Amino acid sequence: MVLQPRYALIAISNLSRGASFKRMAAESLQVDVVLVRDGDAALHEIAERGAPVALIVDPSLPRVDG
Repeated sequence: MVLQPRYALIAISNLSRGASFKRMAAESLQVDVVLVRDGDAALHEIAERGAPVALIVDPSLPRVDG
């Protein structure tokens, strides 16, 4: 089994707000932070990289929400 690097995932349609969350998460968690704009992209990242150590999700994302 190949271990994937630890990362945090932020799924939010508002990119300026997402960028603020990304900076805070990178500083406090000290992990790679991935920012995506919709639910499909979030699911793709999880499928590719595995479960994130932290997840910030906008509950009303485009494409796939909730």
